[in-house]
Order: sequence, then C-alpha cells, then structure tokens
Amino acid sequence: MVACVIARDACTPFVTSSDTTSSASSVRAARPPHSRSTCLACSRADGTAPSSAPSSRKLCSGHIGSDYADLISLEAEARTIRTYEQELVPGLLQTPEYAQAVIRASRATDTTEQIKRRVEVRIERQEILNRADPPPPRFSVVLSEAALRRPVGGYDVMLRQLEYLMLPRDRANVTVQVLPFDAGVHPSMVAPFTMMTFPDPDDLGLVNVENAIGTLFLEEPAELQAYDEIWGALQASALSPDDTQTFLRSTSFAYRAREGMK
Repeated sequence: MVACVIARDACTPFVTSSDTTSSASSVRAARPPHSRSTCLACSRADGTAPSSAPSSRKLCSGHIGSDYADLISLEAEARTIRTYEQELVPGLLQTPEYAQAVIRASRATDTTEQIKRRVEVRIERQEILNRADPPPPRFSVVLSEAALRRPVGGYDVMLRQLEYLMLPRDRANVTVQVLPFDAGVHPSMVAPFTMMTFPDPDDLGLVNVENAIGTLFLEEPAELQAYDEIWGALQASALSPDDTQTFLRSTSFAYRAREGMK
C-alpha cells in the first residue's frame, strides 16, 4: 500500500511507503497517471496541484498548515463526499460554537485569536455545499448516536448544533442519517472515515482516515472497494433521513430540558 500521512495543521507532509526513503515525487511517479498520489502535497512536488481551492486559501495562510489547505482543495474538487463519524458532527456541518469547542479541546495551547481563525476556516469550508458553479458535491453523512449524546461545548451549544442539523434543507445534496446504538455492532467500529469521488471518470477517488497526528489517504482499488462495502452496511443499519429528523428532535428535547434545569 502507498499512503501519505498529512500532519494536521502542520506544514510538512510525511510520506510513508514500503520504501521509507521514497520522496514525495517518487511516490507520485509510482502511482497510475490518474491518481492524486494520495495527497496534494505530493502533487505540489512537480507543480501539478489543482488550483480549484476555495477562498479559504486566504485564511489558511499563516493560520493553518498547507496540508490542511490541500484537504480543503480536495473537498472543493469532490463530486461526492461520504462521511462516517463516531464522536463528532462533521466539520462541514458544524456550527461556529461547536467548532470552537472542538478546536479548543484539541489545541489547548493555541491563543484565542488562533482558535478564532481556525473556526473561520472550518466554517468557510462549508461554502462548497451551497455553491452554484461548479455544482456542489453530494454530501452524505452517517453519524453515530454517540456524537449526538456527547454535549460538546455544553448543553446549549449542543442544542444549537442539533437544531442546525434539523433545519429544513433545500439542498438535495446533503443527507444525514443517524446510526443508533440499537443497530448494534457494525463494520466500522474502529475509526471514522471520509470517501471522496471526483468528476474525472478515470479518477477512482480516495478514502481518508484520521488519527491523532494526521490523515491517512487511501487510493488502491481494493481499499476503495472495502470502504464502499463498509459504507453500504452503515447506510443499511442507519435510520432513514426522515427517521433521523425525528431522532434529532427527540434528542434536542432532552438537551433543552437539561439546559432549562441549570
């Protein structure tokens, strides 16, 4: 397997392969011509990185690493984005208050201004879901019940986050499904992941799997097939979009009651 680990908000990409001495450019050369070489950091090595990044590039400069900006570029290029999350609402659907609580918890040494700028970048990423040209990506989310039960930022912040997820959406390109505890065991108990496909029919897409220090991008056909099957199983076990709305309303009532008891 050839992979590229992107250090979160760091400036230096870390490339791993069976040959640990391979440079980014040699890893890229080893991949099929249509491949993204697993990350845009590799593409930058020979000047072929796409220029479709959203305006978040302006915010990224001096506030987050170039590798995170590359992830934003991938989202901007994507035709479809499919995400399974266990602990958090996905960044593309977070409210500013929720995003601030998440970022503050993971970056305890950042200043208030640094956290503010990171929140701005995260919220600006969401513009891709509302754009008109090019057409927005189709964004599908399977969200574990655990992510909704954990009061990130406190009851009030979590209530507003749930209300945001419940907003009537004219966007046919956004679908949210909750995977309830009652669904029992499922094939992605290990980690959350995101799958992306792109307009180029020769591009098979990629999967990214995050961990505490970076993001692993997978592109091998066998890897993509495995995650496609996992995604199908998750969707089959999750509540329908309509039942998800009912679940969100019920959960929000509980947060509203707890907030009222303070």
